[in-house]
Amino acid sequence: MRRIIIVLFIAMMIALLAGCGGIHKETDLSIPADAPEEPSQNQESTVDSSDELRLNWTILEKLNTPLADILRDEPNLKPQSLDCVDASAMCFVDPSKPYAYILFVTQYLPYDDIAAEAIEKFDIRCAGIYTTVGEMFPDFLEGEHPAAFFDKRDVEIISIKESKDIMDFGIAYDAQFWYKGMLFSVWGGTADSPAVINAMDTVTVGIPTKNEELINNYYNDKAYPDGIGCAEAISRAREYRISQGGSDCEFSIGRGSIIDTRTDMNLPDSKVYIVSPRLDPEAERAENYPVYYVGYTSGKVYATTLA
Repeated sequence: MRRIIIVLFIAMMIALLAGCGGIHKETDLSIPADAPEEPSQNQESTVDSSDELRLNWTILEKLNTPLADILRDEPNLKPQSLDCVDASAMCFVDPSKPYAYILFVTQYLPYDDIAAEAIEKFDIRCAGIYTTVGEMFPDFLEGEHPAAFFDKRDVEIISIKESKDIMDFGIAYDAQFWYKGMLFSVWGGTADSPAVINAMDTVTVGIPTKNEELINNYYNDKAYPDGIGCAEAISRAREYRISQGGSDCEFSIGRGSIIDTRTDMNLPDSKVYIVSPRLDPEAERAENYPVYYVGYTSGKVYATTLA
């Protein structure tokens, strides 16, 4: 699991996001960001083009666009789960196009009627693009090692792993890096093949969004309509954390994370929201695993720490 890698902020993202090949990858896209803009055609560059990572900006132009608008403009799009390394990308796919739009990358959140409704009701954005190396990188060299190809100006490499370092995913390499505000994950080959780039290797490009949080909160508020609501529970937890000297951060409530209290919890409320802060993954364990119980109707906050 590498959900921890990508959480920047958490958060992220979070969240979310293989050349359709039974492999998975975690991407945390939890903090909103502006979509990257294509460089101006008229702007002169002072950087040698050979030292830049060239992208196919055409297939990136709808990053961070409201998904409701995309679905209205492209009626042939259908929801489909596509494999990544250690996760799944919930995408919208048009079979006639060589790329798909990512809703989120997740290990557990399904696409269902709740998600479909949330796309129409809330600011759900295109969180990424799912495509191939040949489509995304116009000047890639067939057979080049990924470390050599991605060693470009402004590319912030997170990791490049080969099959011997990648558990049992059955792939030759797995590369992750940041470029121009976008998180790239690139992988391909088979466990017994050399770690070299090929046109049909898989690429996901992601930006941070609040898609999962918005969908989860909508689900919870519909399933548990008599409480104070997820937004208010998160607000109460944030106020409490700051009042106790804790740092401000993003918070989340997982789908169904409203529970009946147990006797051993010693809480006066019969039901609580479980509110989790999304913190720096490199923080000390005690700091990184706090949980706040927020009274379902009282809104009172109780702090605890996961072991």
